[in-house]
Amino acid sequence: MQSGATVRANYLWTALRRARGKSAGQFVRWTLLNVWPLSFLTRSYYRLRWAPPIRQRLNRKAICALRENPPSLDAEQSRCVRELSSDGICATTLASLTGDADLFARVRGESERLLASPENTRQIANRRADRTPKWYVIRGLGYGFGATLPAAVAEVCLHPRILAVASTYLGACCRLCYANVWYNIPTAPDEPSIDSELWHRDHEDRNIVKVYVYLEDVDEQMGPLSYLRGTQPGGAYGDVYPVTSPAGSYPRAERLNERVPATTAISCPGSAGTVILCDTAGFHRGGRSTTRPRILLTATYVSDSGIDRRRYELEPSAASNPLDLAARFALWQA
Repeated sequence: MQSGATVRANYLWTALRRARGKSAGQFVRWTLLNVWPLSFLTRSYYRLRWAPPIRQRLNRKAICALRENPPSLDAEQSRCVRELSSDGICATTLASLTGDADLFARVRGESERLLASPENTRQIANRRADRTPKWYVIRGLGYGFGATLPAAVAEVCLHPRILAVASTYLGACCRLCYANVWYNIPTAPDEPSIDSELWHRDHEDRNIVKVYVYLEDVDEQMGPLSYLRGTQPGGAYGDVYPVTSPAGSYPRAERLNERVPATTAISCPGSAGTVILCDTAGFHRGGRSTTRPRILLTATYVSDSGIDRRRYELEPSAASNPLDLAARFALWQA
C-alpha cells in the first residue's frame, strides 16, 4: 500500500507531465477545472455551451453553409456517413475514399521526411516524446497549437471528399481541430501506460470525426485502435457515462462493461493505406505496439461548438491556390 505522501507525489508528478503538453489556454482551463469554486463555474459554462439551443446558435453559420452548398456523396462516402451514424466508426482505404490512387504514396513519403528531421530523429533515438504525457507518441509536426501543413498532409486533411463525409455527419461545415503524423515507439510491458490506453470519450465537441490513415501495416501486436460501436452521442449507448465537458469521460472498465455489451467492441488492424473514420466522442482506446513502430496520419474535425481550436497554415505553394468553401471552413477562413 502506498503512503499518502507517495500518492500525493505521484499525483503531482502526473499533473506536471500533463501541464508540459498543454497550451497556455489549456493550462488555464485545467486549473479552473480543478480549483473550487471556479471548477463549478467552468463546468457550468461548458455544459451551457453544448446545450442544444446554444450549440445550434454557435453553429448557425456552418449549418447554413452546408445547407446552401450540400456535398454530393457517392456510394463509398454515403456508406461512411451511414456507418458513422449507426456505429460511430467505419473503415475504408485512402484510394477508395479520395479517388486518388497516388495520394497515399505522396503522404507516406512526406511523413517519412517529417520524421527524419533532427528533432524527431532525436526523440525516436531517445525513445521519449517531448512535452507530452503520451511519451511513446512522437508527433511529426511538433506539439504546438498550430503548424504549417506540408503539401500532401494538407491534401489529405482538406480533401473535399473527406471534408464532405465529416461535414455531413456533423451536420455543419467542419473545422480542422488537429492534424499530425504519429510515430508510436514500440514499448516493453514494464514501461508506463498512458490515459488513452483506457476506454474514454474525447472532449473536443459533442460529436467528433477523427480520421486515421495507416502509413504502415498495423496488426494486432501493434496496438490498433479499439472502439465500442454505438457509444457515439446519438448511438444506442451514447448516453452511457457521457462526456463531462471539457474533461472527456474515463469510467472504470468494470462499470463500463456492466452497461455496454462486450459484443460492441471491435479492433481495427489494417494494411498500409487503410483509413479509419470514427466519432471519438464514443468510447475508444489506443494500444501500444510491442513489435514495430506504428506510423499514421491523423486529423480531427469538429463543429463551431468545439473547443481547443488550432489554426493551420498552408505552404506558400499551396496557399496561392484558391480554396473551396469546405476547405476555407476547415482552416477557419470562412
